[in-house]
Amino acid sequence: MFFDFLSNSRPVFPEEERDFSELCGELKCDTEFVGFMPSVILDLWPIYSLGCTHASRFTGSHAAPKIYLMPIAVADCFIYPSITETVRNFYTSFDDNSAKDEVKEGFFSRLFSPKKEEKEEPKDNLLYDIRIEEIMPIVSPALRTAHPIRLSRNCECNVLYFRLTLPNGSTAYLFALCDTPENIWRSVVEKYEIKTEMIIHSHKGFGHWFTSTPLYEHLIRTRKPHLLPRFYFRGKFITIDDSPAGSTELEIIEDDLLGGRSSVYRLPDKL
Repeated sequence: MFFDFLSNSRPVFPEEERDFSELCGELKCDTEFVGFMPSVILDLWPIYSLGCTHASRFTGSHAAPKIYLMPIAVADCFIYPSITETVRNFYTSFDDNSAKDEVKEGFFSRLFSPKKEEKEEPKDNLLYDIRIEEIMPIVSPALRTAHPIRLSRNCECNVLYFRLTLPNGSTAYLFALCDTPENIWRSVVEKYEIKTEMIIHSHKGFGHWFTSTPLYEHLIRTRKPHLLPRFYFRGKFITIDDSPAGSTELEIIEDDLLGGRSSVYRLPDKL
């Protein structure tokens, strides 16, 4: 289960040990929803649509934690500069009411030392009014990536945790993982027996159509078919139906803000 992966990891900063322990406690649950969402940009449309539209029915109980695993070492790691800037902005722009100000305004502000142009809040129209409430750099021994996230000269991580609050008040737990989708599936999903519910194709996060990816080739031959997802989400930036043969379209979601259409499919019993 995902808790096993998380509890075998550690936060980069000792100052966040308590926060990390609280996070592990929140996710010590075997009934959570887990979505697998490789990304090349911080596009949160799938998380929004699976939390704030009729498509939320595919994520299980309302009370179950919603966990999204986001491999980002794809397409030449295009997401790395923007996600690093998001982290730096978060750690150096706390309001006066933050409970962590005393620690973060001292140690963290000196650590990240943002440039003047970085202090302005990012204007990313792909966030859909989703608030980033917490970010935590994490190191996991399960990931053998050659592409860690370098936050400063002496600070690296291979997992980034984002606590998100959706417009309807619900919470989503997003974990950016610094490795390719197929490697994350082997070293995290299969190693820790994480039952996934949905594969999410967000903003061409696979770099190819899903059925022509190394991940799909692995899934059709996996020795752990009980971990395979039931559903497939085709993001609004994917222009053709690239769901596996035998899939059934169950839901269509319209994006009224930027336009575009997504779909949720029921995957066949055997890929």
